[in-house]
Amino acid sequence: MPAGGRLIREFTVKGRVVTLARYALFVEAAVRPAIEAGRARLAEWGVPLARYALGSTDPPAHFRSLLALVDGLLGNQLATPDDAFDPESAVAALLHGFHAG
Repeated sequence: MPAGGRLIREFTVKGRVVTLARYALFVEAAVRPAIEAGRARLAEWGVPLARYALGSTDPPAHFRSLLALVDGLLGNQLATPDDAFDPESAVAALLHGFHAG
């Protein structure tokens, strides 16, 4: 899924301002349940993706892991940009782990 890593890179460079706005919404969701419902809908969409596109053996858990990785990569790169940022390798390693274990 190198495309996923490239998308993360895009969100932190050209899409930086929009991604920061999305993060503000995620923070707001912590205190507003109506906003959190959107994140739950994302999970409904992502679990089948994990099952069929990624071949996951545990789609709910693997999708949550992928979201956590993406959130961490985005958050770290937005807060402290690093020229050596390599989201492609991080996503590839996680996906490899899904199939290795």
